[in-house]
Amino acid sequence: MKKIISLSLICFLICLTGIFSSVLIASADAPNLILNPGFEDGENNWVDWTADGTVSSVEKNLGNNAVRINKNTAKIAQKNISVSAATDYTFSFYAKITAVSSSHIINDCLGTWKIFKAGTTTQLASGSIFVNDQSKGWFLVTTSFNTGTNTAVDVVLNPYCYSADIVFYDDLVFRLKNTGPGLFVEQQSGTVSDSEFKISGRTYSDAVVTIGVNGVPVMVNSSDIFSKNVNLKPGANIITIYAQSAAAGNTYYYAAPVTLNVNYNTDNLSFLSEKSIPNFSFENDRENFSSSRWIEMSKGTFSIDATDAFSGAKSLKGVAYLDGANWLYNSVYGCFPVEPNTDYVLKWKTKYTTSAEGGNGNVKIFPGRFTGTEGNVLYGAQVLLKTNAPGVWADNPAYSFNSGSHSYATLFITVQKGTFNLDDFILEAKVKPVVSMNQVKDSWIEPGSYTVTGNTSAKSSVSLTINGGTPMVADTSYGSNSFAVPVTLGEGKNTVSVTATNDYSQSSDPVTFDLYGYGDHIVLENYEFQDKNGAPLQAVSENGSAYCQLNITNITAESKKFFIALAVFDGEFLKHIDVSEPEILSTKSESIKVGVEQIQAGDNVKVFIWNEKYQAYHSPPLTFN
Repeated sequence: MKKIISLSLICFLICLTGIFSSVLIASADAPNLILNPGFEDGENNWVDWTADGTVSSVEKNLGNNAVRINKNTAKIAQKNISVSAATDYTFSFYAKITAVSSSHIINDCLGTWKIFKAGTTTQLASGSIFVNDQSKGWFLVTTSFNTGTNTAVDVVLNPYCYSADIVFYDDLVFRLKNTGPGLFVEQQSGTVSDSEFKISGRTYSDAVVTIGVNGVPVMVNSSDIFSKNVNLKPGANIITIYAQSAAAGNTYYYAAPVTLNVNYNTDNLSFLSEKSIPNFSFENDRENFSSSRWIEMSKGTFSIDATDAFSGAKSLKGVAYLDGANWLYNSVYGCFPVEPNTDYVLKWKTKYTTSAEGGNGNVKIFPGRFTGTEGNVLYGAQVLLKTNAPGVWADNPAYSFNSGSHSYATLFITVQKGTFNLDDFILEAKVKPVVSMNQVKDSWIEPGSYTVTGNTSAKSSVSLTINGGTPMVADTSYGSNSFAVPVTLGEGKNTVSVTATNDYSQSSDPVTFDLYGYGDHIVLENYEFQDKNGAPLQAVSENGSAYCQLNITNITAESKKFFIALAVFDGEFLKHIDVSEPEILSTKSESIKVGVEQIQAGDNVKVFIWNEKYQAYHSPPLTFN
C-alpha cells in the first residue's frame, strides 16, 4: 500500500512527477454503483436476506453499520446493476471474521463473493475469504474484471459458514476502473462542542488524501483508510478533504472534494457568559430590566442607576423603605440557568452609599425557579452585602453553592437598611477549565516571532511550552477569556502544549499540537512561471495548465527526499494545490518542474517544499499575480 505524506487542501489536483515530465488529466470521478454500500440505511437496496443476515452496529469499518452473516444459507445481493459493455470495473469491500467454528481447518473457505450476468448464473468474477484471514481484523478485498458483452450484473455475497462462524461485510464499492479514487468521509457538516474534530473515511483506491482547515494546509499521512484530528477555531470552520491517485505513466486521477461546514460552539464551555445571569450588568433600561426576570418583591425602590456603575454605564440601585422609624426590607429576584450537580461561585461588585442610618442587606440563592416566597430551601447560607468603606466599589464576599439536581436557580437580593448599588454579577462554575486554540495544528508557520492565541472556558492562568521548554504564562480575564502568548518558533517541528489553571487550582487537560516552521535549507534560484507550452506565464492568463520551473541549490536538511507543491491562492484562501511524488534531491543543483491544472487571472501561486520527516522546510514564497 503506497503511503505518501501530503500537504493540505482542495480540488483539481493533478500533480507532476519527475524532472521535466508532463501531466495527463484523467477523467472525472466515477460514482459507486452499489447503493447503500455501508448499510447505513439498514437493509435498503439489498435483497435475498435470510434470518442469519442482519444489519449490525456492533462491528463496523466506517460509519455506524455493517452486515453480519452466519450460517451458509445466508446471502445478500444487489441485482441488475447497469454497466457498460466491454468495460473494466473494480469491485471491493471490507470484511472481518469475528468467530470461527472449531470444525474448520486453517485454509477453509468461509465465503465467496460473485458477480453474475444479471438474472443468470453466468459468473463474470468471483473470490473467497478464508479462516486464516481472521487475524487481519478489517481487511480489504478487491478485484477488477471486464464486463464483456453484458450491460447489467448482479453482485452476491454468499458465505460458507457454520453456525459458530460470524463474518461482517462493509463499505462495498463497484465502479469504473482507472477513474478518480473516490472519497467517502464519515463526518457531516454541523455544530460541535469540542475544539478537536476527527476527519476519517476511505478512498476507493490507493490514494493520497489532503485536508485544508479554513484555507490552512494540514499534513496527512494516508492510504485508502484515513483519519486525522484537526483543531477548530470558535465559530464557523470550512474543512475540505481531497484525494488523488496515480495510474500508469504520469496520469493522475482525482476525486470530487468533500467540503464540511463545522461550527465550533463554545457557549456550553463558558460559565462566565452574560447569558448566565440575565442583564447581569444592568445595562438595559427599566423595561428590559423587568423582562430580564428581575422582579421587585416589596416596598422600597429598586431602579437602574445611570449615574453610578462599576463598569459600563449603569448599575442596580436598591433603597430600603423607611416607614416612620422602621426600616422595611426591599427585595428583587431573578432566575438563571445552571448545570445540575455543579459547584458554583457567584461574584459581584457592591457600593454602599453613606448615610446617617448606616445600611445592611444580603444575597440568597434558592434552588429552581423562585415562586415568590422564602419557603424554599437555601443553597448554603446568605451572604451579606458588604464593602470595605462607604462610597467605594469593591468585591462583595462571594456566594458558593451546589446546584444539586436543579437546572435553574433564583438570585434573591434584599436591602434591609440604607442604599446599595450592585453591578457585574458573575456566575463561575468550579470545574476545570477547557482550552480551545485558534491555531490549526500541523500547519506551516513563518519561524521567529509568533503569537499563540486561544480561549479558556473560565478565568484562568495559562501556561504554554514550546518543545518542552520553560513555561510561558498569560492570564485571561472575566468576559472574553482569551489569551495571547508571544513565542519564538524554530525551523521544523514545534510542539506546543497549553494548560489552563483556574482560581480554584483546577487545571485543564493539556492541549498539544505541532506547528512547522519554514526553513531556509532550500534555496530557490532562477525560477520562472511558464504556461503549458513553456512560454512565460503572463500577468493575465487564460484558464489552463501552468507550470513553475525552478532550480534548487544548497540542500542541507537531514532528509534528501522532498515533496514539492505548487499552490494557487485566491487571496489568502488556498483553492488548488499540486503535490509531487517524492523527489530524491542531492546537494547539487536540481531542476524541478511542477504544475497546476487551473490558474486564473488574479490568483497567487506559491511554491512549497517539505521533507519526509515532517520538518516542513520551505523556500520563501514565490508569488505570481
